[in-house]
This record gives sequence, C-alpha cells and structure tokens, in this order.
Amino acid sequence: MKNRILFFIVALLLGTFTSLPATNSPESDLKNTITKMIKPGVFDHLEASEQAEVKIKFYITSDNELRVISVESEDAEVRHRVFQALDHASIDGSNLLKKFHYNLTVRFLHPRS
Repeated sequence: MKNRILFFIVALLLGTFTSLPATNSPESDLKNTITKMIKPGVFDHLEASEQAEVKIKFYITSDNELRVISVESEDAEVRHRVFQALDHASIDGSNLLKKFHYNLTVRFLHPRS
C-alpha cells in the first residue's frame, strides 16, 4: 500500500513534456513507462531519506528506440543509471512523434523515507 501511495506521489510530481497537454494521452503513457524504467536504478542508489530530481532530454527514433540527449541530476551515479536504463531502449512509440525532442523531469522520494 505504501509503495502504491509513493508511486502516485511520484506520478503527480512528474514534470511536463514540452508543448504537450497534461491529459491521458500517448505522451502520458510515455512518462509512466519511462518512470517505471528508471525507478529501480534510482531507488537502488538512494539512501533511506534521500531524494533525487532527474531531467531527461530524449527523442524516439523511427525504429521506436529511445535516444537520450542529456540527463541532468546533482548525483552523478543517478545520471549514469538513468542514461544506461534509457539510451537505446526499445519502446512502443507507435502513437508518438518521432525525432521530436521530449523533456521530462522526474522527482523521486525514497519509499523508506
């Protein structure tokens, strides 16, 4: 139950994509998918009371592959883990714009806080 509450808090704290509405859409699904992809690596690194903010710039290739342009975070290990989890990862991009630069900010609060 505590993990579900944390997931909903993290989902609510997600930043917005550039020029995209904040409604249920393929882009909203993309935000959720990316959060799920990077959450284990970030949480494995964070201590019990730590938090992290990650800003990710990426695009989706015509082959439905994520290509990371940049990852910004104060923690170098978090940057590395996010980059490793996302760069060249396959994703269902059938309803998404290809070669469009997406910007996403995710704030993580450790579940053991």
